[in-house]
Amino acid sequence: MSTDINRNSTDPNKVAIWSVPRSLSTVLTRCISSSSAECEVYFEYYGTACCFGPERVCSPPAFRGQPPKQPEYSYEWVKKTLESDHTGKQLIIVKDPAYTVKVDGNYDMLPNGFKHTFMVRHPAKVFRSMAVMIKEMPFPIKSYLPNCRCIFQELVDLYKYVTDELHQHSVIVDADDLVQNPEETLQLYCDAVDLTYDRQMMKWSPSADPPSYWNMSPTFREMTSMLGINHHAYQSTCVDQLKADGDVIDMSKLSKEIQELTEIALPSYKELYQKRLRPGTQID
Repeated sequence: MSTDINRNSTDPNKVAIWSVPRSLSTVLTRCISSSSAECEVYFEYYGTACCFGPERVCSPPAFRGQPPKQPEYSYEWVKKTLESDHTGKQLIIVKDPAYTVKVDGNYDMLPNGFKHTFMVRHPAKVFRSMAVMIKEMPFPIKSYLPNCRCIFQELVDLYKYVTDELHQHSVIVDADDLVQNPEETLQLYCDAVDLTYDRQMMKWSPSADPPSYWNMSPTFREMTSMLGINHHAYQSTCVDQLKADGDVIDMSKLSKEIQELTEIALPSYKELYQKRLRPGTQID
């Protein structure tokens, strides 16, 4: 694998999971972090900087016009935190939406030393899930998106940067593959990022809150609790309990807004989907 990473045998394995919202990336994080390795997770740190930090660029509708909720979460602070010494840890995981890491048109704040991986999901399922999440809120789905490219193109842009500029073989996982063939998908993922597959990744203890070793800003923790974000990933005990998320969608039964957003995002999704990790994938 050709990357920008020079890691000693005693250094922790550092993996970044970039995604779009509602793509089951929290489930993948839960699986990988449930191994026997001594692990630390940094959950939506860039998301906090993007939405609630001093340089915020796309706050959720309910928070717009307010002072920054997390003034210490500058992009530079987040980058330094992720690159800091993690003595005693074997695995460091960063999980964030791809659109939150690009600042002023560049990726200068991308953390060094990480293997970059990507989680995709059919856009109709993403936007359907968003609609359910905000059903009690007086805002349309579009108001939660950073721009009209519907969050999928940002994932493509980051993938191309990591591949073309950092010269990493980027690993892409599709949510349906994880739900329908969890063990095989996790084994492929672990092989691709130099992790040891562990059966503990297939099952975990349910909890009302994220695990204690998952670092999360107070504001993001409050928001996820208020909206019920990720509660399925926390309260489930294994990927098998999420089988319904791998269903086939009848587009005719979705709202006009979801259909329109899906049409915009579908080309970007397909571009990544065809490069996804699957049996027989060659990792150079």
